[in-house]
Amino acid sequence: MILKGRFIKLLAKICLAFFVFFSAFFGFNFVGSWLFLLWYNSPRKIAEKTLQDDPVFHHKWIPNKHFSSSARGSRVDFWINCAGFPMKKETALRPEPGTTRIFLIGDSNTAGVVDECSKWSVLLEAGLCKIFPSQSFEVINSGVSSWSFVQYFFMSRVALEYKPKILIVGIDMTDLSNDAYYQTFLKRNSSGEPEAVTPLHSDKILLATTGTYTIPHSFAERPFFLLDFFLWRRSQNSLYQDSSNQVDWFRPKWNEKTEQQFYFSMSLISKIQQECARRGIFLVVTAFPHARNFQEHRESPLGRIQEWMKQNNIYYVDLHTKILSLQGNPLEIFWKNDPTHFNEAGNRLISEVILDFFDSHRELLAP
Repeated sequence: MILKGRFIKLLAKICLAFFVFFSAFFGFNFVGSWLFLLWYNSPRKIAEKTLQDDPVFHHKWIPNKHFSSSARGSRVDFWINCAGFPMKKETALRPEPGTTRIFLIGDSNTAGVVDECSKWSVLLEAGLCKIFPSQSFEVINSGVSSWSFVQYFFMSRVALEYKPKILIVGIDMTDLSNDAYYQTFLKRNSSGEPEAVTPLHSDKILLATTGTYTIPHSFAERPFFLLDFFLWRRSQNSLYQDSSNQVDWFRPKWNEKTEQQFYFSMSLISKIQQECARRGIFLVVTAFPHARNFQEHRESPLGRIQEWMKQNNIYYVDLHTKILSLQGNPLEIFWKNDPTHFNEAGNRLISEVILDFFDSHRELLAP
């Protein structure tokens, strides 16, 4: 009888402990979820957001934005126009009569992480007007941070609607691993062609690396929001790290996954070229080296990119070779605390190299 009473007391304590634990767990998640969502969707936090989810591109700039960043040691002001392009000047769908339009596609090195007046896209437009004073030029910059080949392919469809004479695609050294990561979210049409990179995490919550967080509709799901959020972030970080480890074109000898990803990504550039040729538009490709391309003398990705363009008769601007030929330390064209992005000197150099290219290929700009 005594043992039975002790057993009942022990069982009651265990049940009480479970009740307290789960009550605390659900209570913390429920209250924490509401507080987190209230904070994240607060007017101040919304004002800080610069990127939004997109059903086709995964993410893109929020239109009509002006924001600043001091992440690289000095304040830099950024402008996003009403079309969602990283430029202060507005853009019309059709160019002005007699204006030669050049459309840029790329990631953050195309968008530019310097002030508006120092971006290579702005310097390129001004330089072309000086070299060809009898012509009028307009350069549209559509670069978006963390985009890669699949987004370039999708944006090329949009770019062609703007009736450019020349389309410039800027390849970044992060693009191949990013492309491998986006494969997880890639949707294809019935013909097998890439159709979209969805930002959807699940049917319950819209979650993208740079996106917005929405309150779950079901009351029963709300207590699990924080747990779902942290597990998702952990899984995404792991997925991205796996993609970077498996697909690395900086390695002297590429593995099979890197070769396959390179072929897939470059084939998208070839598809862009085919559509440009069909519409009478010139495609020009360049590749932005990182500091490690000069520190470790790893030219493998740049050489392979240039080789692909040559084999497919695509105009290529070789920034890497030009930078190596200049006197001085090539690392001085990058931000000191960010060896993957060009500073003002780097942007100026990019514009000069591309201007030299057009000066020697004047037929591309002939009215």
